Order: sequence, then C-alpha cells, then structure tokens
Amino acid sequence: MYSYPGTELHLFANAHNWKKYFSKTIKRYVLGDVLDVGAGWGVNAQYLVSSNCTSWTFLEPDQENCAKIDRFAAIIKDYDNTSICGRVDNLAPSPQYDTILYIDVLEHIEDDYLELSQARLRLKNNGRLIVLVPCHNSLYSEFDRHIGHYRRYSLEDLFRLESDTIKLKSYFYLDSFGLFCSFLNRFLLKKSLPTHGDIKIWDRFLVPLSRLFDRFFCKSLGKSLVAIYEPVFSEEQLEPDEI
Repeated sequence: MYSYPGTELHLFANAHNWKKYFSKTIKRYVLGDVLDVGAGWGVNAQYLVSSNCTSWTFLEPDQENCAKIDRFAAIIKDYDNTSICGRVDNLAPSPQYDTILYIDVLEHIEDDYLELSQARLRLKNNGRLIVLVPCHNSLYSEFDRHIGHYRRYSLEDLFRLESDTIKLKSYFYLDSFGLFCSFLNRFLLKKSLPTHGDIKIWDRFLVPLSRLFDRFFCKSLGKSLVAIYEPVFSEEQLEPDEI
C-alpha cells in the first residue's frame, strides 16, 4: 500500500490565487478525456475543467488521499468523472486520454522517465501531456526533502524526459516572485516546511505580483516550470482515415 510522504497538501489546498494563475496558463491545453495523475485530494480539477473536457479521471496512489477526492469531485459533478486509487501502470495500456496532467507530481516519482513512458501508452496520438514542476536544482532544500521531492527540474531535465514516442513541444516559467522566496528559504531561512501564514502571504500578495512580472519577463523566470509534451508516432500507427 502506497503512502504519500508529503505533508503539504493541506497547506496549498487554499492557495487559490496560485491555482487560478497556473490553471489559466494551461487550461486551453486541457481537452477531451483527462487523466489527472497524482491528483491528491482532487483540488486542481475545479480550476482546470472546462466545457472543452468530456471526462475527468482522478488517479491517486495514496488511499487516504483517494478517500478525500469525492468532496472535490462533487464540485465538477456536471462532468463525467471517476477516481481510481493506483498508478499509471495499473491502467490498461491503451490510448484512452486526450490530456494527461502531472501537476506538482513528477518530482515525487523516482524514475520520472519511466513514468512518462508509461503515460505515453495511455495518451491518444493527438493528445498532450502537461507537466508542472518546481525548478532550479540549486534551490533544492530541506523543504523539498521533507515533502518527498527527488529533485527540482532544469530545462535540460525536460529534454531528458523525451523519448522516441514523446517530445517536448513548449515550456515556460511561472512565479518570478516565488523564485525570490525559494532563494530566501534555501540560503537564509532554511525552513523544512512553510506555515499557513507563509502560504497565505505568498498566495495573497506575491502571486498577483508574479502574474504581472511574469508577463514582463516573457515567462522566462520563475520557481515553477510548465512543460507541454506531444506524442510522436509513425505512419504505421495511424488509422487508415488519418493517412
């Protein structure tokens, strides 16, 4: 039985400004049948679901977290949704999903390359795989260790995750002011876990500033990194009416 090592879900569940912000940047990519990997309590779905979605599947390996998903799934009750307690490799290895999401999840998985390779098997040929991760390995701190992060990500890491079947289509950074906070914690404060007050200040005051300055920096600076991957396939994989 898998038990999620992190303790930050309750801290970030009410970071509404942040969730609204990152969701706005990727929502146009979230289409069709959606697989939400490592869904936690299912909080992010309410920010990302839209009329462009036809179904939403919450996939979460921790049973205690799975038990809390129904509360948040009820918010998107107008959309066909289901929750599964398990991992990607527990799903049937056939293309079922138009969008696969890893929202602050991949850093918790030791073999991230294998994980995305497994996810590709469940992704339709015209689908997208969307990843949101903490970035800058130099900022890896006690906070990261405490909540079960194996790594933070660099641009090189995003390309490392490419394979013969999936390629990086685009990427951008978010939360330029949050980058300053991460730098401050890594080298000065050295907190293993932020308080509710820390999260409230960041979400209420710094995230709105990041929304302004991220645009100024053309999303080239931030503490989080968004990657959009798309499938690679050969003509042999195409259906007859696609050739």
